[in-house]
Amino acid sequence: MLNGMAKKSLKGIPESDIYEVGHYIDHELVSNIEKDVEARVNRIKKDEPTRILTSVGGAGAGAKSFLEIVNHLIPKVKEGKVALFINLGDHLDMYEFLKKKISGFENMCITHFDRYDETKEFVNKMDKSMIKGIHIFYHKNIFEAVYSTNLLMRHVELLITKPSELAFYPVVKVMMKHIGGHEVYGAIHAQEIGDSTFECPDKKSMSEMLDRLLTDKELLIHLNKQIVKLKATGIYDGGYKAIELAVKGK
Repeated sequence: MLNGMAKKSLKGIPESDIYEVGHYIDHELVSNIEKDVEARVNRIKKDEPTRILTSVGGAGAGAKSFLEIVNHLIPKVKEGKVALFINLGDHLDMYEFLKKKISGFENMCITHFDRYDETKEFVNKMDKSMIKGIHIFYHKNIFEAVYSTNLLMRHVELLITKPSELAFYPVVKVMMKHIGGHEVYGAIHAQEIGDSTFECPDKKSMSEMLDRLLTDKELLIHLNKQIVKLKATGIYDGGYKAIELAVKGK
């Protein structure tokens, strides 16, 4: 359903010209939802390190929150409870920031820097073995930088993100505090449909949320299975439906 803000922005457009199509999601993500969720649930049940992906946004904002999250998860990585994947996008300065703020950070990390073919090869092998440690990705090319998140998210149990466009993707999300005001609605929507947490506005709430999801395996399994249920409703089919409408001249 359209919220009040969306309806206001469409004022003056005939209802016959308005179509609700769902989330615009890449084909390879939507078509593999059942397979990917099954793999996630199997890893959770085997008590493998919980795979967590976090990505730096296009503007490279939120450095303080990013640092707090990484600091909170490092002990859990060392204990073998978490495998952490950080996509810097095209913001190599964030890596320098983390190295400066976290003692010995560079030695904790396996870097995948500006080698997109190697990144794709790594992703293709992710479901074939147990992965540990901290893996950091960086690509100078903006397409490679952004799309690395799409590739990685298929093979993780959790995505930590601000409620930007990633709020609509078929992966369990832990929502960071919004930066742009419009992002508030993405967080609300994702929480309402059940494939995301609420927005965690500070260090305390984020840490508590992560700890809950890492200790309550049934909750994490439930959230992942919710993605399969949502797929059945067609909510992730926006890309397909938009093309169908375009072909029909809508």
